[in-house]
Amino acid sequence: MNNMVSFYSRFLNLSREGLKFYEKKGLITPERDIQNGYRIYNWEEINIILMCKKLRKFGFSLNSIIDIIHQKSPDKIIEQFQKQRNALVKEVEEKSQAIISLDHKIEQLETEHRKEKYNIVQRPAIHWFSVKKNDNILDNPWNIAQSRRWLTFLPLVDGIMVWSLEKILGRQGDVFQGHMVEVKEAGPLSNEGIKLLPAAQSISTVIETRDDGKTEDIFSGILAYMREKGLTPSGDGTARIVRGFLDDKSQYHVVLQLWLPFQ
Repeated sequence: MNNMVSFYSRFLNLSREGLKFYEKKGLITPERDIQNGYRIYNWEEINIILMCKKLRKFGFSLNSIIDIIHQKSPDKIIEQFQKQRNALVKEVEEKSQAIISLDHKIEQLETEHRKEKYNIVQRPAIHWFSVKKNDNILDNPWNIAQSRRWLTFLPLVDGIMVWSLEKILGRQGDVFQGHMVEVKEAGPLSNEGIKLLPAAQSISTVIETRDDGKTEDIFSGILAYMREKGLTPSGDGTARIVRGFLDDKSQYHVVLQLWLPFQ
């Protein structure tokens, strides 16, 4: 069965350039009409292109497709198919996790509607480690290795800030910045240096501040609320960095989801 280029192109939903591409790669070898020089495609070539389009849907690269089309051994083709299937399963798992994380991030962003409002909540259990203490970057091999390792947790990882209770209460204390991931999302992490903040009943709020915001300004609202309710801070303050943005003057601001445990 012979087909002209225009019919063949419409039949396969493929441009003329696409047809020439398959020809250039040696996957099809159309004959020429001796009278007008037009390409003539046969049914076998239609099947080859249909197979190529199907393999593209399976996610195979062009080089892999060429190899499969020229492969005579069914066992080697099965091996390639199984390898691609495993890759697709992994991709689906990653996409599924990305969807879950997007839902979680949407929930975080929705907390901005509750700026300067205070609620009693259960702060989630958190794994974290610091990359900055006060104004000093913790530039050491362990931190660099951990930072790279935690990139594998993306998109689960958020920025975190931790203030010692002493610092919040106006005494000598420390402020840390680093990475965090909720225990429920990452599971147990036992590496030395990874800190665990257990779940804790806390006062929570959302604030917007400059990146260099002072501790007393960041926690003034929560502390005032606690005094009003007769509550006493009982642990270090923590904040998830919900997002950062630049204002009209290119100054950096952060939106923080704050937690301060109490008794």
